[in-house]
Amino acid sequence: MCISHRIADHYSLSSFTKCWAAIARRDDSSLISPVFNSATVFPPRNTPDFRPNLKSPSVHPLAAEVTMKTFLFTPAAINALKLEITNTTSIANPSRVEAVTAFLWSRCAAACGSDASVACHPVNIRGKIPSLTENSFGNLFQMVFAESRGAASWIGLAEKLRSAFVALDVARLLGERGFEAAKENFMEISKHLAKGNVDVFRFSSMCRFPVYEADFGWGKPVWVSYAGVPNKNCVFLFDSVDMERGGVEAWVVLTPQAMERLQGDLSFLHFTSAFA
Repeated sequence: MCISHRIADHYSLSSFTKCWAAIARRDDSSLISPVFNSATVFPPRNTPDFRPNLKSPSVHPLAAEVTMKTFLFTPAAINALKLEITNTTSIANPSRVEAVTAFLWSRCAAACGSDASVACHPVNIRGKIPSLTENSFGNLFQMVFAESRGAASWIGLAEKLRSAFVALDVARLLGERGFEAAKENFMEISKHLAKGNVDVFRFSSMCRFPVYEADFGWGKPVWVSYAGVPNKNCVFLFDSVDMERGGVEAWVVLTPQAMERLQGDLSFLHFTSAFA
C-alpha cells in the first residue's frame, strides 16, 4: 500500500488499513473509524510559497548508489543501551526508540565519515494536543532535529536527541502563528539538506503503530516491511516480529561503501545483527 504524504502520515495509513481489514471481515467490535478533525485544530491556509523539500538528490532504491539492510535489536540489547544512557546521563527513562536512534546515528555517522551530522526525527503529535486522538487522520507530526559537530559519543547524541524532543512545543503549533512555527522547523531542516557539507540522517519510527493489526480474514501479518526508499542515510524503525518482547527492526539505507563499514563496525555488531 502507498499514499501521498500530502494526505496522511504513516500512522494514519496503518490505522486506515486496520479499519479496512475490520470491515472486510465484518468485525464491528474492532471497527474504529478514522476521525477527520485535524482541520479544526489546524485550519487550512493558502500557502503557495511554502514547498518543503526534505529530500536530498534521489536515486532509485535498487540502484548501485544505495543499499538497504535490516538489523535486529533484541530486547536484551535495547535494555543494555538504555541502561548505559541512564548510568551516564541525567536521562531517567529513555525510550527504546531514543536509545536505538542515538546509537544508530552514532554508528551510521562513523560509517559515513561524518565530521558534522544532523538527525531528523518526526514526532507523532496525537495525544499531545487534547483534541487530537490516536484515530485522528492526517499529517499529524512535527519534525525535530539535533546537530552534532566533531567526534561525539553515542551517549552524547542521546542527550542531544532528548533535548530536541523536550524542546518540541506543540502549543506553538496552535493559534494564529501555528503554521509559521511548523514552517520554520521544516525550513531549518531543508537548509541542512541544501548545505552539502553536513550528513543528514532521517529517522522514522513505526514502533507501536498498528501495522501488525490488519487482519483481512486470513490472519495478522507475519512480517511488515518498507518499500520504495529513494534516498541514502534513511533509517526506519519497526517493532520486531515478536513485538510483545519489545525488540526493534532497523531498516538502514546507506551507500554501499558506508554499509560495508557499518557491517564491519565491532561496536555496532556488539548490539545488533543483520538478517536481511
